[in-house]
Amino acid sequence: RALRASRDLDILRPDGEVRWVAFSGVPVHGPDGGVVAYRGTAEDVTRVKQDRERLLLADEVFAHSGQAIIITDVNDVILSVNPAFCRTSGYAAEEVLGWSPRRLIAERHDEKFFLAIRAELERCGVWSGEIWGKRKNGDTYHVTCSFFLTSRRVQKPWLFLGFRGFTLTLGRLRSIHADQARRATA
Repeated sequence: RALRASRDLDILRPDGEVRWVAFSGVPVHGPDGGVVAYRGTAEDVTRVKQDRERLLLADEVFAHSGQAIIITDVNDVILSVNPAFCRTSGYAAEEVLGWSPRRLIAERHDEKFFLAIRAELERCGVWSGEIWGKRKNGDTYHVTCSFFLTSRRVQKPWLFLGFRGFTLTLGRLRSIHADQARRATA
């Protein structure tokens, strides 16, 4: 006797559009014991397949970008860095995961500087300018950069900051997320 079957099928619709369907079912046996049909469910998974393809593409762009990138969560904790960040900063990804990116900023900026960045991010969702970074070996360097405040479609906002040549997040931006959450629920 055949067991439960499960597979994804591509279907060509009459209008020429290709859709993906996930099928799962059990065999129906005839009087002679042979499989005559399958009883089960089918679900259109086209959107899931398309989303997976977009994620794979985004992962390739992230991994192969010549621009260093750091992604943090709303608590300003580094979640991911790309290879360009590692080449630029001298740190391995494993060394900085879980850190606050503030550890990667040279101590040349005063609190007013960070408050101005925060105000611009709150107002526009983006900040572009120049900042001093600090490499693993202690060298400091000047870089033109852009910070982007983004939101995921579900749950809570995330902070993504991109630089030309180096990427990091700034401390004290948690309050931006808290303010956005308060405004969203007000």
